[in-house]
Parts: sequence; structure tokens; C-alpha cells
Amino acid sequence: MPDTEEKGVQKYVVSTDRSGDIHVHVQGDLSQQDKRCVFVTVHDLGTNHSSMVDYVNCPAMSEIKERSCFIHIDVPGHEENSPDLPDSYQFPSLQTLGEDLITVLDFLHIRYAVGLGEGAGANVLARCGLAHPRRLLGLILVNCTASTSSVADAFRTRFSRWKGTDISQSEEDFLIYHKFGHQISMEGGDAMERERMLSEYRSRLRGNLNTHNIKLYVKAFINRKDLVLKGCQPDILLITGTLSPYSAVVEKMYKEMEHKERVTILKVERVGDVLAEARSPVRLEASARQAATGAFLAPPLLPTSIVATAASSTMLLAVVFVVATLLLLVARHQKRTNAMCTSTARLDGKTALVTGGTAGMGLEIAKDFAKRGARVIVVCPFEKEGVNGRKKIVAASGNENVVYQHLDLASLKSVRNFARHILATEERLDILVNNAGVGIPTTNDTEDGLNFIMQVNYFGHFLLTILLLPLLKKSKAGRIVNTASILHNLGFNLRVDQLNANHWSKIWIYGKSKFCTIPFSRELTRRIKDSSVVVNSVDPGAVGTAIFHSVPIPFAGDIVSFFFKHSFKTPREGAQTAIHVAVDDRAGKISGELFKNCKLTRGVKWAYNDELAAKLWEESVKCVKLTKEELKECFQSFA
Repeated sequence: MPDTEEKGVQKYVVSTDRSGDIHVHVQGDLSQQDKRCVFVTVHDLGTNHSSMVDYVNCPAMSEIKERSCFIHIDVPGHEENSPDLPDSYQFPSLQTLGEDLITVLDFLHIRYAVGLGEGAGANVLARCGLAHPRRLLGLILVNCTASTSSVADAFRTRFSRWKGTDISQSEEDFLIYHKFGHQISMEGGDAMERERMLSEYRSRLRGNLNTHNIKLYVKAFINRKDLVLKGCQPDILLITGTLSPYSAVVEKMYKEMEHKERVTILKVERVGDVLAEARSPVRLEASARQAATGAFLAPPLLPTSIVATAASSTMLLAVVFVVATLLLLVARHQKRTNAMCTSTARLDGKTALVTGGTAGMGLEIAKDFAKRGARVIVVCPFEKEGVNGRKKIVAASGNENVVYQHLDLASLKSVRNFARHILATEERLDILVNNAGVGIPTTNDTEDGLNFIMQVNYFGHFLLTILLLPLLKKSKAGRIVNTASILHNLGFNLRVDQLNANHWSKIWIYGKSKFCTIPFSRELTRRIKDSSVVVNSVDPGAVGTAIFHSVPIPFAGDIVSFFFKHSFKTPREGAQTAIHVAVDDRAGKISGELFKNCKLTRGVKWAYNDELAAKLWEESVKCVKLTKEELKECFQSFA
């Protein structure tokens, strides 16, 4: 049972194999971990869990605190009023500490967490992430440094008073530079204020914390082996302040890292001690003023490099925690419910057409079909992407019978020309996967006068499907797969007379476009009933594709993208339900339904309204300008 040492914090002592007893302080209700984000924190040199508790308790973190659980870990010998660690005790290396943290997660029955560490604590958590990538889904590392030599170089370069050739001149001097180097090196300013802060810190070091044990942690940090994050699986957010003594070191580490798609660096202007200064009431007041004017939003320096002003540091870190909280919950749900297609059906002699089959989920669907022996036609509006996509499919499958063709769903003329070409050149079409989609484009309308999102995601596919029906009918068991979205729920109040309206927000229009695929599938099923062609929709779940890269959000968007990459499904995982519906024997006997995670599900209730489906059909026919003669010709073989 835990000991309650202060309101809202429970204390545990966890025994580990190599690091001895570790004192753990929990903020939040761990029994609710399935509904909350769990953060595991490790403190820096010269402090203990209280620094992290203070940060979590600051006003800017109040909402995040309510939705999260925090597991604060004290490095051995760093609990309040701890006695000297015995001479027989060998203080663990940072590597050993990092590897042993998994014992704490196991003891508390924590399946997944996000790591938050500062300085030496960040180094410990990074090593934990390397050792246990399936347990730490992301790492937020404040002033994390890769090697001892880089730290020594930073000190000698930045501080003229630092004379030594190594760091271990004096543990207290080292801690002063480690914590306040940015202020010591600054000329001018309030000298009395600096001395006051240094005096308070020295008093703290000589107060409730055991200086003997602090020295052991410092020595472990100084003598650590280099941290190599090249193959690190969890996504990483590196945070530093431009006044931090380690700013250049952190930036250098970022530049040397591979797999930049997994790493983001956040540099906060005019800040040295990021977490401590974020707690400052002055910073909080300044953040509120900056937020009111929007002046804190600075443009990214690099695609994965973010700069914010000092005044916005509190709000920015709050954004990090909000995003991490929400997306860890999504990640947990996805890991519990995600399913893979288990069908071993072959597609030899069959032809499959995949829109958007050159990137993201579409590329993964096309690869799978090609591996099963199908002739695969992939389409997209960009020739270079199409050619490269075909090469990837051939390389992955060994199947040369893969064709790229141009199709721009934003042009009804292009859709008609493409359909005409397919009908004239292809002998059969067994599978049509309407997968292509656009997220939040900068364009509102197409050349046809239709809303851009609606045309690419829905109208273009509607027209393409109708025009290709005669070829699908030739197959003994034709299948049409329409890709919906987890956001189809936004179409719960769809009005057919406003299908083409631009006054809605673009994310709402996106959800509406994906909603339409469900009643479309149901109405088409009704019109071709008793035929060999089945039509179904699929909800792939939350997938980390590039579809929303054009969202015009400042640095918060980059932070969101950072967590999207690893918290959401991969394109391959997201493709599984579409593959299942296209190849599984049992799925081939079902039509007009919605699938998710390779099984039947139910969408939002409004999607199953038959009157709505009929009205949507009629309005869609008008929007894509299908004539009565064309409709008669397309459906003639189904009569």
C-alpha cells in the first residue's frame, strides 16, 4: 500500500534488481489510466521529484493535471532527508537506471507512458526508451545531452569563468553552472537578483537534500557513456532554451540524429531553465498577454524545429502536455482494438484499382494486392509520385504487373477521360478501392464549381464508381471499397441541400465528405441488389498519414504532427480493414455496411437513414452532371 505524504501525492518504494530501492511519487488516480495519459518523470541533478511536482501544480498545468497521471521518480538517495547511501552501495549508471525504470512501470501496472525528463533525468529516460520502446510511446526531453565531452565543451565555450579541462572541479560549482549558467554568463542585469537566486539554490542543496548522494548522481552523469539515439523507436521532443548552457549541445545532437521524422526540437527564446521559468507567475502573466494578442506565435525555423518566445513557454509546454494526453489515449485505444487482415486469399488473374495508391494507406493496399498476384492500377494526379509509387510496389511485391495512370479527382473531366480509358483497355475490374483523399487544402472550389474537399473525397469517387460499374459487373465477384474516416461522425446533421456549401469549417467539410461514403454505399447496394458486386465502407481509424500536413497552424501544428507520427496507426495498420473487405471470403458476402478493425461496425445513426441516402444520390448525380442516358448505360447490365 502507498504512503500519502502530501495531498494528491502517494509514495511507493519499488525494489529493483540493480538500482536498489527507488522512491516513487504518484500524482493522479492510476486506476483511471485507461482514460488518462500517464507521464513518468525523472528529475535533474541537484533536485528531486519535488521540482516535477511543483511544475505539475503550476496554474498552467491545471487542466492537464486533471486528465493525467504523473509518476515522479527519485533517483536513489534523493528523497527528502535521505541518509547517506552506504559505502557498500554502488550507485547505478544512468544506463542501469534507465533500464530499471521498467520495474516501476510493472509494479504500478502501467502499460504505456510518455517520458518527461530534465537534464540528467532526460538522459535516464532516453535510455529507458531505447531499452523499452514498446512501453514509452514518446519522450519529452528537456536539455538532454548526448555526451560528457559535448557538455564540457559547452561550458568552456560559454563561460569564461569555467577554467577546468573536465567538469568535476567541484560538484557544487558544476551544479551552479548546470542550473544557472545562462544567468551567470549574462552581463548587466540585476546582480543582486542573481546572487539571491544562487544563495537560495545553495541553501536548497545544503538543506533537505543529501549532498553526499547528490555527488553520486553528479558523478554518474559525468561518467556516463555516450547516448546514441539513432535507432530510438519512441518519438522524441527535444526542448531547450536559447539561454540554456546546453542550447548549442542540444541543437547539435538534434542535427546529428537520424530519422528526423521521429524527432522535433523546440527552442524557447530568452529562457534558460525551461521548467522553472514556466512556473514563474511573471511568465504566466506574460503568456496570457501574448496569447491574447497572438504575438507569441513564431514561425518554424525548420520543418521539425520550433521557436517560441520566453513569455509563451508556459502555454507552449501546456500545449505539449494536452496533445500528449489526448494522443496517448488514442494510441492506447488503437493498440487494444487494431486488427490485421488474416486472409490468405490470392488475387491471381484479377485486376484491382486503387485511387491514391501511390502514398500512405493506398500505397500499402496496393502493395498487398500486388503480393497476392493481382494486376494493380494505381492512380494519382502527380506523375512523379505515381512513377515512384509504382517502383515501391514492384520492389515490395516482386510483381511487375503494376500500372500507374493519371487521374485528378478534382476534375470531373479527368474522371470521365480516365473511366473511358479503363473501359476501353481493361478486360476486367475485380476490386475498386476509393481511397484517395485530401485533408485541409488551401483551395475552396474546383474548376467544376464544387467544394474541393467534397469533390476529391466524395463526388469524384461517386462519378468514377458509377462509370466503372459495367466493368465491375463482368467480374464474378466485384468489390467496391469506399474509405470513410473516424471523422465521419461530423456528418451527423448532414443536409443534402448544403453538400457544396463553403461556410462550414474545412475539418467539418472533411468529416461530411467521409460521412457521405456510407449512405452512398448503402444506396448503391440497393440499386444493384442481387448482383455479384458488393459495396462497403471502411473506417481505418486514426492514421498518421500526410493528409493533414497542410493545416495552417503555427508551431502547435508541428507539435501535433510530432505525436501523430507514433501515436496514430501506421499507414500499413490503417490499410488492413480495406484489404480485409477487398479479399476476405466472408466480407465478400456483405454489402452496404461499414467495417472497422476488420469487422462489422455501425457508423453514426444518420448514415443509415434510407431517405437521406436516396436524396444524397439524386443530389450527387446532379453535382457530377450524370445524364439519364449515362445512368441507363451504366446500370443496364444490372437490370
